[in-house]
Amino acid sequence: MPARTELDAVYGEAYFHSERSAEVGYADYAADRDAITRTADRRLAALERHAPLRGRLLDVGCALGFFMLAAQQRGWQVEGCDISAHAAAFAREELGLPARAGTLEEMAYEPSSFDAITMWDVIEHVIDPVAELRLAASLLRPGGVLALSTPDVGSLPARLARGRWMGYKLAEEHLTYFDRSTITRAVEMAGLDVVDIRTTGKDVSLAFAAERLALYAGPAARALGRALGAAGVAHRAVYLNPRDILCVTARRPRI
Repeated sequence: MPARTELDAVYGEAYFHSERSAEVGYADYAADRDAITRTADRRLAALERHAPLRGRLLDVGCALGFFMLAAQQRGWQVEGCDISAHAAAFAREELGLPARAGTLEEMAYEPSSFDAITMWDVIEHVIDPVAELRLAASLLRPGGVLALSTPDVGSLPARLARGRWMGYKLAEEHLTYFDRSTITRAVEMAGLDVVDIRTTGKDVSLAFAAERLALYAGPAARALGRALGAAGVAHRAVYLNPRDILCVTARRPRI
């Protein structure tokens, strides 16, 4: 496992504007704001089926804050944290959101103080996933809801693509891999009850879709990406669900 200093180096400003995004980070995270916001609205609608009272929500791994902003606009009282100082500063300074830089442990939030906690594409990045989930569980009020997403190493795309699967390409970021069984076990070890587990997709830009397709189709997909850019539609959003990302919703027991 990497040291904290190594993680800080990975999640600097270049992570969100990466020239080698097929290996680490995003080509241009901010430019995909529309697609990220669409995904946020989908996931919030799903979360709200289990947490209908829109109280206090903590977004762990909040990135530039686009999910937080979508939640705030739907009536949630939001807070966020991210290991990236650059990301937290963007959320504060550009979006006016209460985001702080550091790990969840470093935040020292009051126990039992949140109605919902979200961890989108986060748990596979942390050094001790079960400890992170236990801490998150302790921050939920009894009956509060945790929602997370993570790549599914047991999915058909992962098993067919093997070493070419996009989850494996993020070698500097992803420290632990889960399937349905192991993510369920991890959540239950943290003292939470799984109430829903299913595959989930994302709204992504056409440019992002072409970039990821290049992992499998090579030059043809890269040519497609250039054509999309020339046509001026590279950042148009589409919804894709290759069924290789799991979304888990869990609840802290009321007793």
